[in-house]
Amino acid sequence: MSKTAIVVGHDIKEPGAYSKIIKQTEYDYNCKIANRLCREFDVYYRNENLNGYTSKMIDLAQRVNRKDYDYLIELHFNKYDGKANKKGHGCESVIYPNNQKSKELSKELLKAISDKFGVKNRGVKEHGSNDRGYQFLSRMKANAIILEPFFGDENEADKFEVNKYANTIKETLKKI
Repeated sequence: MSKTAIVVGHDIKEPGAYSKIIKQTEYDYNCKIANRLCREFDVYYRNENLNGYTSKMIDLAQRVNRKDYDYLIELHFNKYDGKANKKGHGCESVIYPNNQKSKELSKELLKAISDKFGVKNRGVKEHGSNDRGYQFLSRMKANAIILEPFFGDENEADKFEVNKYANTIKETLKKI
């Protein structure tokens, strides 16, 4: 099994998207996921006392990069803006451009999520320097993935029960 760490996206002061369906922010929901994964994987949180995304990513990278992880997975979910139906709901991941190891792991995670929860696999996206999440992806020594398993609307969010989703991540990572 590869050495993998989990990062909770967002923080208490900047909690990310809110889902009216599960009545939670990205931060709240993903803290629950991380709590179920912390026995098998190291878990990291952003420093909420720092100002600005870049400062938080520099601090996170300094802490995470002290250890030799093969992979980092930052947990999120997509904001539902009423337009996702046109694009298609589903799971997706974001990686640093041309990172084949992140791409391979992403494909495994997305297939497992799509199969287990019956959501569309939107695939792996590569984000460049002007895209959201790039600071996280570019500063980490390990192969990093931003995992977006669902949109926070009634068509998907309620399928992602915490234990079932955490177990899906755990089972997939144990195969790697």
